Amino acid sequence: MLLSLSCAAYASESSANALKKLSEGENAASKNDFKTAMKLYEDAAAQGSAEAMYRIGMMLEIGEGVSKNDAAAAEWYKK
Repeated sequence: MLLSLSCAAYASESSANALKKLSEGENAASKNDFKTAMKLYEDAAAQGSAEAMYRIGMMLEIGEGVSKNDAAAAEWYKK
């Protein structure tokens, strides 16, 4: 029981951190700071944020702040 509570608390903390990184990434992208946005989206994606994975895919697909790469974009969309 204690282990499941610990896991739930960790998942909740991780989820909250991913949302924070996603929000910070959106803010950076709105200021055309795509390098920072990509880093923040990658951090959020590493914590399981599907929205961050989608945004990375979009940036790669259209070449927003990064080199256009359809193959890499497709990989991010699949995650």
